[in-house]
Amino acid sequence: MPRPEPRPHVRALIKQAQNRGEVYGLILDHYPENTQWAMHRLTTAVSGGVVMHCQSGKDRTGLMAALLLRLAGVPDEVIVADYALSQERLWPLEGAEWERQNQIEGSSFWQRPTATAEVMEATLAHLDERYGGVRPYLLYTGLSEQEVDYLAGLLVDE
Repeated sequence: MPRPEPRPHVRALIKQAQNRGEVYGLILDHYPENTQWAMHRLTTAVSGGVVMHCQSGKDRTGLMAALLLRLAGVPDEVIVADYALSQERLWPLEGAEWERQNQIEGSSFWQRPTATAEVMEATLAHLDERYGGVRPYLLYTGLSEQEVDYLAGLLVDE
């Protein structure tokens, strides 16, 4: 998923957000073309697998992984636990530097490395409340029914 191009009105909303889960909802709402871009790439990838990553591996990667896991029918509690592992794995890498520089106190949630269960729970709730689930959201992004069906088929071996 490409890094979203900054949009002044969205940047203002992000600055007002109270937590990372709200920010993820804003990303889903205001940058659907980026989700469509990433998902379309998966539907056209050559056989053999795809590597998905971003700078730290929790924001864009976490969102895309959650959408794909949801589409594959993985239970929410598993998606949430999987996402929360990012915090467990990233904190030894990023947290030590934060603590060394005494940057934790007074810094915003967006500046700190945070990937908690609550963030993903809020994101999935937003997806359901605003769009009615992952499939309607993916259609909202511009993917066709056929692309969503094909993508779902790639994820589940029946």
